[in-house]
Amino acid sequence: MTPKNITLTSTSPKMTRDIGKALAALIRVGDLIGLEGDLGAGKTVLTQGIAEGLGAEEPATSPSFVIAHTYQGRIKLVHVDLYRLSSIQAGELGLEDYLADSAGVVEWAERLTGLEPDLWIKFDFASENANQRSLIFKALSPRGTELLQAIRAHE
Repeated sequence: MTPKNITLTSTSPKMTRDIGKALAALIRVGDLIGLEGDLGAGKTVLTQGIAEGLGAEEPATSPSFVIAHTYQGRIKLVHVDLYRLSSIQAGELGLEDYLADSAGVVEWAERLTGLEPDLWIKFDFASENANQRSLIFKALSPRGTELLQAIRAHE
């Protein structure tokens, strides 16, 4: 039986970015990655790694004030940040329409309703070391399980 989650540890922003780059190699159109964690936990840094790994020409930045940015690389990536919202329906964002020709990453994904990510990544700070984070990857769909298996193979 395939495990439904794995935990990776990051000890630096570079390591978090590298995890994102590795994940980018596995992502395809229609995939939705949900990110959860405190401010400063590394959600945007992971997204920067995903965008870089997809070959985006510009560096990913937090779209907190505009809600979403799009980056073009091997495939298009839609980066959504829901920090400023208490909750929103996926349909209000048009997220399902975006996923028809893009992959998506949603920061503060716990605030999104109406569409469940394939893969959920929760960032937890390690209490003994402020630079250390646990990234808990949880599959929420059959595609999420495929991504999880591929991530496990890259460990």
